[in-house]
Amino acid sequence: MPAIGLSTVTLSHIRRTDNSTKFSFAMDGTTDHNDTFWINQKDFNYVMFEFNSLYEPPPLSYRPIYIHDAGFGIVGGQISVNISKIPRLGGTIRDVAFTKQYICPGLSDTVPNKNISNCIITENQFYINLEDGDWFTIQFSAKSGGFRKVLNASSDIFTQIYTGQTDQKIVEFKFDFEIPEHCSETNSTAVCTSTDFPLRIANEFTRSSINITWGGWTDTTSGMKSYHLEIFKLSVNLYGNLTEISPLNPIHSADINHTRASNYSYVHTPRESGMYSVLLQATDKANNSKIARRLVLYDSLSNISLNEDTLFVSSAVNETGYMWQTSKNGTKTEYTVQWTNHFFNKFISDGKLLNKVSAYPIQFQEIQNDGILKSEKFVFPGFDDNEGQRTIQEKPNKNGIVRFEVNAVYSDNTNEPTIGWIEVNGLSENYTFSEVLRDGKTARVWVRAHDILGNVKVDSTSVQFDSTPPNYSQQPTFFKNQNGTYNHTSRLKFDAWDSDSGVHKIGFRLIRADTSRIQYSGYAAGSLTNISCNSKDCYCVFEKCFTHAQILDLDTCWFMMAKEDIDKVNVTVEVTVYNQALLETKFNVTVDKIHEMGGLETYSGPTNIRVTKSNTNSIRLEWDLPDTESCYGRTDIVIILHKQDGSTNVYTVNRNTRFVDMIGLDASQEYKVVFSLGFEGQRLGNMPYTFRTPEEDKSMATGAIVGGVIAAVIIVALVITIIVLIRRGKLEPVRRRLRPLTVRIRNSIKGRSNNSRFNSTGDELYIYGGMTFDERQPWHMSRNTVTLECLMKSGHFANIYKASVFHGTQNKPIAVAKCLKEGHSNGDKELMMAKINFTGTQLSDHPNVLKFIGAVLDDDDIGPFMLYEYCENGNLRDYLKAQRNNITLELQENMFRYGFDCCKGMEYLASRKIVHRRLAARNILLNFLNEVKIYGFGPQKFEVDDDCDIESGKKERIPIKWMAPECMDSTAGATEKSDVWSYGVVLWEIFSLGETPYPTIRSRDLPARLRKGERLPKPELCDDMWYGLMQKTWNKSPDKRPTFSDVTGELENLFVQPAGDDIYYYKR
Repeated sequence: MPAIGLSTVTLSHIRRTDNSTKFSFAMDGTTDHNDTFWINQKDFNYVMFEFNSLYEPPPLSYRPIYIHDAGFGIVGGQISVNISKIPRLGGTIRDVAFTKQYICPGLSDTVPNKNISNCIITENQFYINLEDGDWFTIQFSAKSGGFRKVLNASSDIFTQIYTGQTDQKIVEFKFDFEIPEHCSETNSTAVCTSTDFPLRIANEFTRSSINITWGGWTDTTSGMKSYHLEIFKLSVNLYGNLTEISPLNPIHSADINHTRASNYSYVHTPRESGMYSVLLQATDKANNSKIARRLVLYDSLSNISLNEDTLFVSSAVNETGYMWQTSKNGTKTEYTVQWTNHFFNKFISDGKLLNKVSAYPIQFQEIQNDGILKSEKFVFPGFDDNEGQRTIQEKPNKNGIVRFEVNAVYSDNTNEPTIGWIEVNGLSENYTFSEVLRDGKTARVWVRAHDILGNVKVDSTSVQFDSTPPNYSQQPTFFKNQNGTYNHTSRLKFDAWDSDSGVHKIGFRLIRADTSRIQYSGYAAGSLTNISCNSKDCYCVFEKCFTHAQILDLDTCWFMMAKEDIDKVNVTVEVTVYNQALLETKFNVTVDKIHEMGGLETYSGPTNIRVTKSNTNSIRLEWDLPDTESCYGRTDIVIILHKQDGSTNVYTVNRNTRFVDMIGLDASQEYKVVFSLGFEGQRLGNMPYTFRTPEEDKSMATGAIVGGVIAAVIIVALVITIIVLIRRGKLEPVRRRLRPLTVRIRNSIKGRSNNSRFNSTGDELYIYGGMTFDERQPWHMSRNTVTLECLMKSGHFANIYKASVFHGTQNKPIAVAKCLKEGHSNGDKELMMAKINFTGTQLSDHPNVLKFIGAVLDDDDIGPFMLYEYCENGNLRDYLKAQRNNITLELQENMFRYGFDCCKGMEYLASRKIVHRRLAARNILLNFLNEVKIYGFGPQKFEVDDDCDIESGKKERIPIKWMAPECMDSTAGATEKSDVWSYGVVLWEIFSLGETPYPTIRSRDLPARLRKGERLPKPELCDDMWYGLMQKTWNKSPDKRPTFSDVTGELENLFVQPAGDDIYYYKR
């Protein structure tokens, strides 16, 4: 019997343009049984049939003599093709759409193939409209046979045909173009059981393993084959959504074959916590598939944490720490508790694990578009995760918290309540209670936070209620000329108390009786006692003890007025007593006989006015000032010179100045001078003085001529002598004798070298102000090499001049000079020397720190002064403000560069152990290349610039809105980390184009607002990266702020160095 061996059918789609194969299916039917192959493609235009057959006849005996010839083998081959379809009218008999037989060539009964017969049939123009459910049946047939030629008695030969047998092999392609379906779908004929889910995660939020189950999948045409699982860890994309960043690279996958089981399960434990997506691909035998997706949060470690100082009763008085609120007895009082950002799950919040989940990115779409059906990989509509608590939509949360509850207990009990909890709607981080509360009542408010994993955190705060204002004694007493807080102190004594909340502060205003003008206003703290209260003179409210007796010290100078008014005008002291709920009680005290108050009896202005130097056209007026100043010693002095022609010259001098030079006068003339004293716009009095200039000396003209001639002769002689000495080589000894001598003054501070560095500004002033050198320093400059050209700016301490420095034969305006103001004190001179020595010894050149050119120490009139590089574009704050109506791409790039350069400059200062303490945009200069130059650091008195927002009433004047919270009382302990906070504010100034920080908040209110987590908002021109950096610098804990080196490293990755001459560009 013949045997069919290799039997192959190849179905292909071959492009006609380039003969490339788009797709191809080949089925080998070599096995003994008939083969069936399911296909989900339809557009075939080429088919090839191939099979091999062989016939091995049984062993034959010796051929008889009458057999002339014989042969046996494969004598025929045929390929029958049939394409049938699902019957339109139903039933089991299929409709035949196509049938054809192909005869293998080269075979016949008389020419049997004794070897392997190979039959290949190709159909290059194959085209049949294939539909779902079609069968493509191929039957291979091989026939064995042969012949023999017989010699008869008459010697004739005739041929006899051997009738052999036939072997058949059937190969069948079946076509299924429909994807599997789930019993839950609308058009499905299957019925789901209670456990038939397309894909289900038993616990969407788990601390243990991920348990996956599914069931109910069917396929009517070809039947189900297998299930493929893929697990992805989700990450945040550019739009803030979670997604499968690498949709073809799951962290875990598994294949499960379809069996008769109704439900399937799989367990997986991820290596790390995170939000995961699980994809199930249900596939039929034709490779059609449908994908379902579910989400699961796996987190084995995280919990809820608390931020500090952000849970408080916001309706209470912020000035007293939100501990007190007003109420009205007998009526309902509303009070609001606020906990913005107080509770957080850092892992969930930072990872944005509850954000919206993007659709699974469609894969292999280009292959599908190329005509290969069923190639796309995507999550089928309706089978994405839209069920349970964690769907593809964002899970509403606040910092990882999904639910809040509140409770209020009106007692001193500090134990967490077990009943009475109220769920807060909409994740609001505040809740308002309304309750009838009596005076002095305490409410403890509890807030309970829940995260998605079931973690719970509870915290509480309390508030006290007060409905009555404080009480005061009806007989306050006013005392003049007391030894107290001020140089000239007046004192008001009275009793004030509030048994419910205590006296918090005393407000006062000094009001002139004649004009109702407010002379002065301010506040003083209520009287407290640190000792235990065992008498009727004191009382305690919640562990805080107060005294009844209040002492209000007033500076007598606040009563100052014009001399003609001091004997007749009374002043009313309006006193307001506040309790801790800021309820108030007012009373007035009238103060008369103002002239009897110490410090107001005299002006302590200039005395002993005299002429100390004079010539025919100029004089110097000097005067004395008292050692102990009265209030009027603080007044400004204006000197008015009246000339003979009726014109006047006005000289405004510093209150501490003791002389003035008047030039441009006429000889032998009498002049009247009036010293006008003023205070805050008030005229306090005038002091007249008269002087006469000397007569002109007529002998001076002749003497001048003779003297000029003699001087010219001497100069010519000296020049001739020097030339002769030079030529004879005898000038060098003279040069040595003419070298300037240096006076060596030893440092009187033992144990400290000139290179020591100190954080305390007092130490810096002490060390560098008294520093001396054994020899001339490289940065010491001669006064003859510097020309002061014009005044650029005048500050508290110094004047800034544009200057020329002599180089060779030219004067070039390349510098600015910082010079002491006229009438400077010895303390000012010491401060200038400290600045010079500090800068000269501690700084080297850095491109982002203002370059120190040198210092002049040999000018006795002006005093020592410093020279810096000239920055044409002024300070950064003013420059940015000027650009507000001209925002360009170049400006935006420059803003990035300003932030980076400022950080590099501060990194350099930090490497030198220098703390700035005053970093702000106004202390950053720009040269003509718009390069950042930091200045304003080093030894200094307690002072700031005029535009600095300061907290008054302290010994040190501190720029509160730029200062780190830990340095708002004193900068003595300032560190690099406090400068980092200020750097964040500078970045905010840059991206807000020079706006003032916290414009609506008073400086005195800012520390409390910062403690409660309030920070500057994101500027309009700022992106998320820069604002994120600002937020890092504003961490409440200095240890958690980055260093300047950290920030520089982070920013370096955002800038690229160009190949040309440009500086650098921001890379986004």
